[in-house]
Amino acid sequence: MKTISPQGLYLIYFGRITSGDNMRSPLRRMTVLILLIIAFLLSYSPVSHAQVGDISGIKVSLVFNNVPLRDALLGIAEQTGVSIIFSDDLVKDKTVGAEFREAGLEFVLRRLLRSNGLYFTVSTNSQVIIHQQPYPGLESTIITGRVVNRNTGEPLELVNVYIANTFLGAATDKDGLYSITNIPEGNHTLVVSMVGYETEEKKIRYTFPTYERIDFAVTEKVDVQDEVVVTATSPQNWKKYFADFERAFIGESRNAKKTEILNPEVLEFDYNEEYDILTAKANEALVIENESLGYRLYYTLKEFVMTDRYLAYKGYPKFMNLIPDNLTDAVEWRENRDKTYKGSMRHFLRILIHGDVNSTDFDVREVKIEKETDSLYTFRHRRYYNYIKSGGRIKIVREVRKWGRINISVIPGEIDSEWTLKFKNYLKVIYKYRTNSSVIGLWGDSALLHEKGYLYEPYDLLVTGKWAESRISDLLPFEYDPEKGR
Repeated sequence: MKTISPQGLYLIYFGRITSGDNMRSPLRRMTVLILLIIAFLLSYSPVSHAQVGDISGIKVSLVFNNVPLRDALLGIAEQTGVSIIFSDDLVKDKTVGAEFREAGLEFVLRRLLRSNGLYFTVSTNSQVIIHQQPYPGLESTIITGRVVNRNTGEPLELVNVYIANTFLGAATDKDGLYSITNIPEGNHTLVVSMVGYETEEKKIRYTFPTYERIDFAVTEKVDVQDEVVVTATSPQNWKKYFADFERAFIGESRNAKKTEILNPEVLEFDYNEEYDILTAKANEALVIENESLGYRLYYTLKEFVMTDRYLAYKGYPKFMNLIPDNLTDAVEWRENRDKTYKGSMRHFLRILIHGDVNSTDFDVREVKIEKETDSLYTFRHRRYYNYIKSGGRIKIVREVRKWGRINISVIPGEIDSEWTLKFKNYLKVIYKYRTNSSVIGLWGDSALLHEKGYLYEPYDLLVTGKWAESRISDLLPFEYDPEKGR
């Protein structure tokens, strides 16, 4: 066993001893292995940011030209003073070639190790532990980080950090730290929201359980209270615009009747009379209570645009379960969730992945649409409107093929839970147990789906018909499982 001590820190390297070594004995090797495991267990505990060492501020400048990985790691340890623990078997016959100029240590290690099929963990005392599996024993991804004021650098407390469309989230502590656990594989949006600050979001993707630190610097909103406002919405017009907004945003389904925006005063509207366009924005997250499905949503509204024919809105909801007053409420919520799911686009997409296409609850036709009324044809360059409102002037020219003869491709993705959807023209989908139909079309060449039928990017599909009427009051969280009813 060889020990190097740069700047008072220890790097332990288990390798061959060239003279007089007795490492080849099974007992000695077992002893070394036990010591390594104990060191790992004592140092590794990625439960929250406070328990994980911080190497994010360390910079490295090194050039590796087909250098053995072992030598590269030793060089990094010598330059940075960071302890690196690894076994000889992991780095044997592995080489690296790369150049780094004032690069972050985490970036350098990821690049050097991932190219060789290796991973690393940062322990509580900032030791770097190299291993073959991404976080041994870790069943799901953990994200930690800090949120600070961009201008002052001061940590911010009680900032909401959450994974959009899920129950997952946390509030920062007095040091601006947060930790979110049990993050599933796939694509997600990490959102940072706080009253008085601009919303920040970051697209994240995980193909295996890992630990990642993600910090945010957020910007205070400009105080415009003292500025002269040339045009302002009158109370009477605001009520009218809010009624139009609520009808379009919340929807008009049976769930909408028991869904309420609890803080409508945070909404601001702008109406362009010349083009008949209503836009809306919210100064803070909308709090939406859905007493039909048993959810409370905190919805960060990014955009809302509505005309007499088209509707587009984008935002990031955070789900919370309501607490039922009695057993009757709990049973009713479960039944309503099941009714909402059945016949929905999510139900259909899930069947495409898991079901028998020739014996399903849906009747499907491939159809063509007149170019003059083809929203994809007219607005493709804008990639903007993803809903055609009920009563829109979309016109089906003819049916091309029926279900069973339609060329619909559902291709396995990079991870087991992911699928890619492809089809030509448009699909007219009829749910057999209700007298309604919908039409969907692809914006691009494909759409990425989760095995639960969850569409990662809503703008990947244009939707018209019954499914276009499903709005916020019919929204189910990412975690919803139709077999469990929750």
